Amino acid sequence: MTSWNGNNGPGRVSPLSAGHLSLYADVIRQSFATVAKDFNLTLENCPGHTSFISNERLASKIKDGYYPFGYFADGKLVGFASLTNISDGVYEMNDIAVLPKYRHFGYGKRLVDFCKEKVKELGGNKIIIGIVEENAVLKDWYAANGFVHTGTKRFEHLPFTVGYMEWEAKNMDNYTDINAKAIDIWVENGWEWGVPISHEVFADAKNGKWDVVLTPIKPVPHDLFSPFLKNGRLDGVRLLGLASGGGQQMPVFSALGADCTVLDYSDRQLESERIVAERENYKINILKADMTNRFPFEDNSFDIVFHPVSNCYIEDVYHVWNECYRVLRSGGILLAGMDNGFNFIIEDFSVRPLVISNKLPYNPLKNPEQMKHSLNADDTIQFSHTFDEQIGGQLKAGFVITAAYEDFNNEPDAIADGIPAYWATKAVKPPLDLKFCTDFLL
Repeated sequence: MTSWNGNNGPGRVSPLSAGHLSLYADVIRQSFATVAKDFNLTLENCPGHTSFISNERLASKIKDGYYPFGYFADGKLVGFASLTNISDGVYEMNDIAVLPKYRHFGYGKRLVDFCKEKVKELGGNKIIIGIVEENAVLKDWYAANGFVHTGTKRFEHLPFTVGYMEWEAKNMDNYTDINAKAIDIWVENGWEWGVPISHEVFADAKNGKWDVVLTPIKPVPHDLFSPFLKNGRLDGVRLLGLASGGGQQMPVFSALGADCTVLDYSDRQLESERIVAERENYKINILKADMTNRFPFEDNSFDIVFHPVSNCYIEDVYHVWNECYRVLRSGGILLAGMDNGFNFIIEDFSVRPLVISNKLPYNPLKNPEQMKHSLNADDTIQFSHTFDEQIGGQLKAGFVITAAYEDFNNEPDAIADGIPAYWATKAVKPPLDLKFCTDFLL
C-alpha cells in the first residue's frame, strides 16, 4: 500500500522518508502550536511538547518499525501521522497533525483510517495513543473514530494529565460499515425511515400536533416523555437521537424546543437531518459515529436518549445500554425500540402456514451460514437479541423500566396474525436523591 484516497475526498495519504523530515517537522510544529496556545504550554513549562519538537528529535525516531505518513492536498504536505511498532501486533500512533487552514475537511479522519488499514496490513491488531486528557474535544473526536479511553497518568514534568486511548481491530470489525453503506442505498431507493418529514408536519409539531415512533406503527405515548414534556413542550431539554437519523423524529423534537443531538452511522440518514434543519432554520448537532464504540459525549450530557429500533444492526447491546446510562444525567430517561427476535424466525408473513426460516440466536459473525443468508437477504448484517439482552440488559446497566408496550410489523399479514415483533420501553436512570424517585418513575 503506497497511497490511499478515502471517502472520495481530495488529497492522498502517502509514506514519507527521511528526506521529507524538514517538511513534516514544520507541519507538526504548526499544527500543534494551536494546542500549545489553548492549554498555555510554553518552552518553559513544557519543553517536550510536540509543538516545540526539533528536527533532531524527530530524526531520532527514524528506525526499524517507524512508519511516517503525509497527507497531501493542493499539491503540498498539509498533514502528518506516524506509526511505531512497540510490541507484537501493537502500534503507537503519534503526531497526528493537520495544518489549521486545512482542518474540518476530514483529513485527520483519513489519516487515522489510513493508519488503521496500515496496521492491519502489517499484521497488527491494536493502536494506542496518548493525548492531553484535558482536551475533551480531541478525546471525543478519537472516541467517535473508534478509540476507547483506557486510563490516565500524571508526570511531574508535564503541566497536564496524559490520557491513553486505544483502537483494536476485531473480527469482521467492518460489519457496521457494511450496514451503514447498505442503509445509504436503501435511503437512496426511498426507504420509509429515511424520508424527511414535510414542512407541514414540522409546522404542525410547532403548533402542538405531533407524534413520533420507536417502532413501526404505534406512536410513543406522550406521557412517556414525563417529566420533561411540560405544557406540550420540550424547551431546553437535552435530547440525544441515538441511531435516529432520517429527518423524522429529530425535527419534531426541535420544533418542540429540545436541544437536539443526532448520532447515526449512515451518511444519507444524517444528510436527511441536515436537509430539514436547513429548510426549517433550526440548530442541531449532527454527528456521524458508530454506536458500537464509546459514545463521544461526556458523562451526564443528556436528559433524554431516544433510540428507535436499530440495535438489530449491532452485536453487543449491553454496551449500548451501558453507554446510554453513562451519558444520561441522573433522572434522565431512555426511550428505546427493539426487535424481539420474531422477525428472524419468520421472514414471509404472507406464506401459510407460517414457515420457520431461521433458528435463534441469529448472529452472522458466529455462523457462516447466517452470514451468507443475511447478506443475500438485504445486504446487511443483523442480529437477534434475547429478552435477557434487551430488557435484562437495561436493568443490568442500572435503569429502572417504568413503561413498556408491544408493536407489529407494518405488514397487513403480520398485523392480522396478532404476533408482536417489537418492544418499546421507557427506562429511567434513578436520581441520586432517592426521595425524588417518585417524580421520575411515573
